[in-house]
Amino acid sequence: MITINLVLRSQLKKIIGKDEIVIQIEKGSNFIALAEGLCIKYDHTLRNILFSEKYGFMWLCIKNRKRVLPDEILEDGDKLILLPPLAGG
Repeated sequence: MITINLVLRSQLKKIIGKDEIVIQIEKGSNFIALAEGLCIKYDHTLRNILFSEKYGFMWLCIKNRKRVLPDEILEDGDKLILLPPLAGG
């Protein structure tokens, strides 16, 4: 198991009710596994927010102040931020 810090923004902050959480996940996990774990641990309605039926996981992933892909492997002590997808024209 590894320990990560997840800074909460947007809908995640509203549903979970905190600015930041410390969470333990399996070694070798990525952002998608983290999102799945959040759905199980906090609220199954998060699935509708974090995953699109058509596109899957679409959130912007920040790891230690750098943008990374959702399949990036997380490491012990990482500081993470998940930002919702943006739309506009």
